[in-house]
Amino acid sequence: MCTNRCKRTNDFINVTDRTIHKFLDKVNSLADSPEESKAWLKTLQKGADDAHAEDTHKISAFMATALNALTGRLKPDPVIDSESRKNCGLKHDLCGLLLCPIELDWDDEEVRNNVHNYEEGFELGPTARALYANFTGDPTNLDAGYLKSKLLLKLYKFIFTLPSSAKSVSLEESSDENAEPPSGSKRHCTSQSSSRAPAKKDVVVATMLNMNNQVTLQSIAYAAVQLLFALSSAERWGGDHEGLDFYDTYYHTVDHFEGDHNNLNGSKDLLKWWDSQVFPQAKHSATTGGAKRARKLLTEQRAAQSQASQPTS
Repeated sequence: MCTNRCKRTNDFINVTDRTIHKFLDKVNSLADSPEESKAWLKTLQKGADDAHAEDTHKISAFMATALNALTGRLKPDPVIDSESRKNCGLKHDLCGLLLCPIELDWDDEEVRNNVHNYEEGFELGPTARALYANFTGDPTNLDAGYLKSKLLLKLYKFIFTLPSSAKSVSLEESSDENAEPPSGSKRHCTSQSSSRAPAKKDVVVATMLNMNNQVTLQSIAYAAVQLLFALSSAERWGGDHEGLDFYDTYYHTVDHFEGDHNNLNGSKDLLKWWDSQVFPQAKHSATTGGAKRARKLLTEQRAAQSQASQPTS
């Protein structure tokens, strides 16, 4: 039986082969050359780390701007510096609140002190408020509102579609976590079928990854990690910071979709929600279903015509 780790490896290979030309051919050619294989994999890892660092740098400035625009009880004080991360993380009250797991009460001074001191039972983790709708959740029902954070959605669009599309996501609190994105002239189209052609300098990552107007659970997990990292005070990318394990957060997010067979319907609904938010004009099942139905009908008609033309015995 293939374990989750095995499945993740297979998914990674399939996605990478679609993205990097002849990736599998290269892997197979190195099967009998361990030293050359090791050097090549090291080069790949460096490229991935460099890309991650570049994303992190851009995201830090973007997140500072987004958070500084918050009003009311979430208005940051002091404002978050877009050039430095020194006043982020647990040292900043808003960042600390958003990093705090929903199981803990950040408003309780004793809780805050325990979180600051990395006390057992007060560790940061993947149930951070930043990942929940309206930054709130139910400790007795961790699924409710999870990964429906508008801040996470805003960052996702910034990374995978176009920075301009992220502007359409409002961070104002809403009582309806399933609300559709803005329509009409206010909508910033992110579908590949959008009438707005990106400038040459724009790179639509979703297109590069052949996402076909469908959000993947791996891309959500990546955005979740980048969000929590941006809220932290870490100066550079690393596996963990202030007790928060970023790798654990990534795999926890992936497992949320595919690890529990008792939650398959909920996972499918969550991915549909993401598709509707990120690619509002793309109706995947509708656009592909019409062609499939036409082909099926045509095949059936031709078969019937062929049978009718056969001489009867």
